[in-house]
Amino acid sequence: MAFAKDYREEITLAYYCFYSALTIAMFIVGTIFLRNRDRRDEQRREWRQFEERISREWRQFAEKISSEYSKLKAEGIPRKISKVKDNFEKLSIIFEITGVDVLRYMLDDDNRQHFKTTQLENLREDLQSIFQLFNVCSSLLLLGKVPKNIKEELKDLVTDLGEMTYPLFKGERRKIILKCVEHFGNSRRDPETERRSSELDARLEEAIPYLNNLRFGTFNLDYSECSNFSLNVTVTNQVCRQADLTFLITELHKDLEDTRYMTDFATKWREQQPTPFFNLIDPVNRSDTDEDVHVKFLHEVRVYIHLFLNEDKLVQYHEQITVIMITLRDVSKEVKEIRPTEVIVKETCERLIEDLQSLHSSPPHCNSQEFCDKLTQLKDTLCEIQIIR
Repeated sequence: MAFAKDYREEITLAYYCFYSALTIAMFIVGTIFLRNRDRRDEQRREWRQFEERISREWRQFAEKISSEYSKLKAEGIPRKISKVKDNFEKLSIIFEITGVDVLRYMLDDDNRQHFKTTQLENLREDLQSIFQLFNVCSSLLLLGKVPKNIKEELKDLVTDLGEMTYPLFKGERRKIILKCVEHFGNSRRDPETERRSSELDARLEEAIPYLNNLRFGTFNLDYSECSNFSLNVTVTNQVCRQADLTFLITELHKDLEDTRYMTDFATKWREQQPTPFFNLIDPVNRSDTDEDVHVKFLHEVRVYIHLFLNEDKLVQYHEQITVIMITLRDVSKEVKEIRPTEVIVKETCERLIEDLQSLHSSPPHCNSQEFCDKLTQLKDTLCEIQIIR
């Protein structure tokens, strides 16, 4: 107690100093806390505003893509693009290369002028109208994740459009479409598959020497009616001096492009397989279908045409190409001799139908119901087997 009395003033001063310091410290801490809380509140408010803005952006995108898709669907664009993709996926060019790979090469901007046709330009414009939607989608993905409700709403639409169009794009555009499909459909494209696709695009010209001679388009302006490529043949002066061989090679190619002869050609080639001079195709195997055999030889003949139309190559390989083409011509001749043309079949059927109709209407010949029924059945059968009606 003596100590407290002796140092009362000092203790009182220390007490006031301590509580003053504590008060100041609490004030500072409180001020800092309030400022941080205000800052956090401001950040939360800004984040909520950002999320609301993103939600509005996604909502606007959802409305836009739904509206644009309805317009495209009304014009039949998705149906036409899907039909082209399906047709050319089934079209085998050679080895693992399909018509879609060639079509993707043609649609690339770097090759636009070389392969320019009305149908290809129309297809490119329709694809671009769909790609613009994916471009907007990709930009929005940079701002954050897709809102769950928007994702569920657009999942099927984005996935269907993406699966339909990405095989026809290459490079960055292809990556943008696959990125959107991945976010909406939760399906990731196999990196190894994409790597092989990129490698295939890079060596397409080497694998198909006549690639730049192929053309997409028919007399019909509707590109969805295209199901194959035509071969553009530009005859040079040197080739003109080889008129007989020019006619032979172009006629053979025309016959090979006619799928009506596919089975007959395949049968003959299995019996007597010409030896490819350049070894650009696999040998015909027992497991090959008629279509496989047909594709192999069509590819080989197109390579010969490519070399034949190249003046430098023509001089170098003229003799070898001529021997092979004559062999192929003999096979083609046999096929066409055993298969009557459509016109002959049509005319024959028409004459028989007319004769049957005259018999059917002639009382002396048609005096029994059974006989009339037999004539009617025969006439109907002839109508069914007509190739051209």
